[in-house]
Amino acid sequence: MDKIRTGDEFNLISMYEDTDGIEDDDSPFQAVKVDCDYYEPHEFHDMAKQIINPTSYFHLNCRGLSANWDSFYDLMYQLHSDAFSFDYIGISELFRCKDDNRLTLPGYHKLIARCRDDGPRGGVGLFIRDSINFKLRDDLSVFIPHVVETVFVEIINSASQNLILGVIYRPNTEPYADMDVFSQNIIELMNSVNQEFKSCIMMGDMNVNLLNFSNHNKTNLYLDEIFSNGFIPLITKPTRISVTSATLIDHLYSNSITSIGKSGIIITDVADHFGTFFISNGQRQRQKTVKRQKRSFSQNNINKFKEALKQINFSHISRIDCPNRAYNEFIIIYLKLFEESFPLHDYNLGSNFVKREPWFTNGLLVSSKRKSELFKKKLIDPSPVNINRYKLFNNIFNLLKRNMKTLYFKTALEEYKHDSKKCWTLLKQAIGKLNDKSSYPQTFNINNNPVTDKRDIAEGFNNFFSSIGAQTSHNVPKSDKCFTSFMPRPLNNSMFLPYVTAEEIISASKRLKSKISSGHDGISSKLMKETINLIIEPMTHIINQSFQTGIVPNDMKIAKVIPIHKSSDRDLLKNYRPISLLPAFLKLLE
Repeated sequence: MDKIRTGDEFNLISMYEDTDGIEDDDSPFQAVKVDCDYYEPHEFHDMAKQIINPTSYFHLNCRGLSANWDSFYDLMYQLHSDAFSFDYIGISELFRCKDDNRLTLPGYHKLIARCRDDGPRGGVGLFIRDSINFKLRDDLSVFIPHVVETVFVEIINSASQNLILGVIYRPNTEPYADMDVFSQNIIELMNSVNQEFKSCIMMGDMNVNLLNFSNHNKTNLYLDEIFSNGFIPLITKPTRISVTSATLIDHLYSNSITSIGKSGIIITDVADHFGTFFISNGQRQRQKTVKRQKRSFSQNNINKFKEALKQINFSHISRIDCPNRAYNEFIIIYLKLFEESFPLHDYNLGSNFVKREPWFTNGLLVSSKRKSELFKKKLIDPSPVNINRYKLFNNIFNLLKRNMKTLYFKTALEEYKHDSKKCWTLLKQAIGKLNDKSSYPQTFNINNNPVTDKRDIAEGFNNFFSSIGAQTSHNVPKSDKCFTSFMPRPLNNSMFLPYVTAEEIISASKRLKSKISSGHDGISSKLMKETINLIIEPMTHIINQSFQTGIVPNDMKIAKVIPIHKSSDRDLLKNYRPISLLPAFLKLLE
């Protein structure tokens, strides 16, 4: 390993500049400073957190993301901190993983994955930080199974030029592998990007050993084409090392020499490839974010709200016969005091980075570092003793990790076996569905067009939910009978509602669940129950007038509709069902 780290015969820059006919001034590497070295996870962690506001990229061939998810997640935890996390994480050979709900990283958009239809292997994927706006570039995402597999996105930078980012995998399995077809497609992609005059990063497992350029004609031609299109390889040392070979087959290219920074290789045993990274010196283009605001429903604020309500004389509402006008007058006063007692204030989102799994104990963390030390020792000195020592420790570590995970969930389920809500939470945690309700994709497919504007997405949901009834009715076969034929004869005086008393309303409020969710007015049933004794006079009048006139106040009939994902693709409106949150005062009337 030390020889590979320092030897010129394992350094692409040294080998290229030592080639006959290449003068130092002619080397494309002379235009930029490529600083590529090896890092253990803890070394990278300490180095990266010192860098202020970088733009960062990471790639790893996982040899099956589902199968190696725990190890991959552990690696991300070791590399990330509250001060640093990668902006973009590319995966090659992720294998087919569409139905695996565990594959989510805190602080990142849903995994963008392109997998083969004709088999479980291959495929590429990309995690993008959730603060970054992007759009898919299907026109660039060439996907020829077993030959060249890619996914490309365009990063939206409101303050500067957009960036093209691609993850690439070149399978190297006969009889499908075709170096000529792969090279042709990659060079055409580079040409297309250059015609758009945009910066571009390409990363992936190309299965082309660049260190072999001097004695392999196709590799030499491929490398020359990369240079001629203005791209520079930023990974210049072997990324796959075995007892008998050391090859540079995981690549990372950039066509923007102004953003050259620090590149390197992460020593990891998640799969048989090391991870690669690039951290740009150019500062990250920060996205414009909407300020997050919330109200504090502390006991002090609730007491303040109650005291304010005590000062209000609601007697004038009892003189208003129309339930609409009466409720409008009441809710204006109630909401005015609500705003004064519970003002909105800005708040900072908590750190949203990859955190340690709850079952991953401190002991496992120590063992993980020990495993990394044995893995590095095996690379430095691949003797039978070191190889066997690493294999034995790795097997024990993986067994212990599985046992600790099993023990955690078994203990937790036993502890909460009489609490069905917590049991379901644990089960969802085990299969990775904890955030299903709140994680919406950034782009929705509406009428076969990608839509990112939030207002347009909301309008799309509104049109879909409001028309689904009519569409369903249209698909139902016509009947010769009218619906009224199934109903009994109407009785004009079939229903009688006596006036309700204040005591009945208070009793009814106590039977409501104390929920913190609210309708469009922001009033929760929990807060309404806290204040019902102070507003019982106007509420009794409004409810009785509603019963007498048969009119429900219009403001009570406005629902806040929340789309809840059911299953399948998250970017399709048809895979969501609506949940309506009605005002708490309507629930009381009901």
